[in-house]
Amino acid sequence: MQFLLITDIFGRTPAVSGLANELSDNTIIIDPYNTEEQNFGDEAQAYQTFMDKVGIETYAKQVSKVVAGLAVPTVIVAFSAGASALWSVSERITNANVRLNILFYASQVRHFLAVKPAVESYMIYPSEETHFSIPELVTKLAFVPNVKLEVSQYKHGFMNKLSDNFSAEGYRMYVQQIDDLVSTHQWQSE
Repeated sequence: MQFLLITDIFGRTPAVSGLANELSDNTIIIDPYNTEEQNFGDEAQAYQTFMDKVGIETYAKQVSKVVAGLAVPTVIVAFSAGASALWSVSERITNANVRLNILFYASQVRHFLAVKPAVESYMIYPSEETHFSIPELVTKLAFVPNVKLEVSQYKHGFMNKLSDNFSAEGYRMYVQQIDDLVSTHQWQSE
């Protein structure tokens, strides 16, 4: 089994590579900048660059192409813009090698509420968002097939060491939770 890690707007960073190594020594990383490491001064600069150079739609096409080509059983772990890109194409995933999607703070999902993911998707939301209501979004997603939801006590970006909202405690807890989800998932016994 392998992991596919889909990054947020910061793209490929040493911290992302570290997380990839913590998940498995068999992890593929997708980032919006085609493996080119960026050096953003802050989140605002990262956001502006992502919007100017990539955007969710383009990132979703990139994600879709990689997902379609997965040749071994894979767990996808995606963050923020990467999670939103994955969600936007998740009902069109036909590759049987995709076993589980784990999406962290996929805020743009609120614009794709008609999506019904083809693969089991575990969604972890932050405690709050400034632009929309987490409780309202979770209520709208609660009955979507293949979706399990959790609202964490941490803020958007808590898994990203470059984010102002990074939480070392939250990071450790959710890396363990990813491991637990994967090790107890039903396809592990197949």
